[in-house]
Amino acid sequence: EGYVEARGRDDALAVLIVRSAPAWKSLLENLARLEKTSPTADAVTALVGVKEISNEEAARIFPGYLESVETLTRRVDTWSAAK
Repeated sequence: EGYVEARGRDDALAVLIVRSAPAWKSLLENLARLEKTSPTADAVTALVGVKEISNEEAARIFPGYLESVETLTRRVDTWSAAK
C-alpha cells in the first residue's frame, strides 16, 4: 500500500523504508522467536534509528525490501506452531 501511495517516487520510497524499519525489525525478531531461530538482519533493519536516506539508497534497497516482504508473507502464511 505504501509503495502504491509513493507512486514509485524514490523520495517517497526513502520515507517509507525509513519509517517501516523499526516495525520490520520487530516483525522479524518475533517471527524468529516463534521459530526458535536467530533474527535475520537486512538492509532495512540496519536503518533502525536512521532519520533519512538518499533517494539513490532507497532505489537500491527497495527491490530487496519488496522481495523480503514477499518471502516473509509466504513464511507466515505457511507457518505452523507444530514445526
